Amino acid sequence: MIIVYIHPFQSEVDLDTGEPLDTLSPVCIQHLEDMGSMCTTVSEVIATKNKVIFEAINEGLETANQNVTSRAQTVKKWRLLEKDFSIPGGELGILPVCTISLHVQVSLVYNN
Repeated sequence: MIIVYIHPFQSEVDLDTGEPLDTLSPVCIQHLEDMGSMCTTVSEVIATKNKVIFEAINEGLETANQNVTSRAQTVKKWRLLEKDFSIPGGELGILPVCTISLHVQVSLVYNN
């Protein structure tokens, strides 16, 4: 089994539809600015493959991997999502626990 880390960015949400937008949230933009990045949209982060952001995610995962109880629990692959999970997008169920749909998990892992 391979543990895959899928990272969505905190983005603005369309209040009418509940769909996540491409624009990053003000909190996320501030955090990225503090790290030295000037990206303001999710597509910009992904298209530019911003070195500062990618290094920060790698460092966080390396730290997390050092604290696991067995090697099988380490994250071996990660990917940035172009769009956050949402109920309107079909990635989240409407159950109280909002679990990620199995077909989304499988397609994200095998298609990328």
